[in-house]
Amino acid sequence: VEATLSARACAVASRHDSADGSTTKLVVRLRDGREVETVVMRHGTLRSTRVSVCVSSQVGCAMACSFCATGTMGHSGDLTAGEIVEQALFAKGLEPKLRNVVFMGMGEPLNNYRAVLDACAAFFDDRLLALRAGRVTVSTVGVAPRIEALAADEPRASLALSLHAPTQAQRVAIMPAAKHHDLDALLGAVGAYVRVKEAAAPRKAGKSKPLVMIEYILLGGVNDADADADRLARLLVDDAGAHRFGAGRAMVNLIAYNPTPGAPYARPSEARVRAFQAA
Repeated sequence: VEATLSARACAVASRHDSADGSTTKLVVRLRDGREVETVVMRHGTLRSTRVSVCVSSQVGCAMACSFCATGTMGHSGDLTAGEIVEQALFAKGLEPKLRNVVFMGMGEPLNNYRAVLDACAAFFDDRLLALRAGRVTVSTVGVAPRIEALAADEPRASLALSLHAPTQAQRVAIMPAAKHHDLDALLGAVGAYVRVKEAAAPRKAGKSKPLVMIEYILLGGVNDADADADRLARLLVDDAGAHRFGAGRAMVNLIAYNPTPGAPYARPSEARVRAFQAA
């Protein structure tokens, strides 16, 4: 029986460790022979090392973000919940103290919604990873109808929005799928998500983590000007200083672009990154 049956549907095809040991990329082969990437990330401090795993939810991606290597592959299939969970189990085999799972690998998680929800349930299950609420983050380019649904269907998960540009025109230019979801409607869905989460679990002032992470990748000469920083700020905070989603509900994560072979973008200078942040 052992020779013909396996307890797992996937296998690690190869492993690649960074020179400094901070990341381990696993190429995971699925039951049908296709492959996805899973990345174990180690964030060291003086006290401890925090370990997260970045999992894939699809083979390829239909969103076609022009700065993303996966976006050039097209979409060729969805992972099952089991295939998503096994990626985290492989990571836990490397790092028993794994504490976070992020859906930031290959694919648009909200386009494989049911499998992602089932995988999240497994991550929180005491019999499996037993992660605490808030330790699983679902990142989306912006499938507006499912953002609000996520808050009700899996309130223990957190949301990350891949914004990457402060206007609809700029988003469509670098993220073609953004044309299907107007920016105002998208941010409206995020606002609804925040309200549902708050109603389910009221927050204590000054003691709660942000409910939403706004991801913004800085592309040299494309979306990293001071004017872009100003538009981003005005998108999230009005002239009276009121936060769009409420004070402390959202956090902006600035990411300097890591060049991808074949992509027409450059990494901004450290000085430009600091100037954008300061603006």
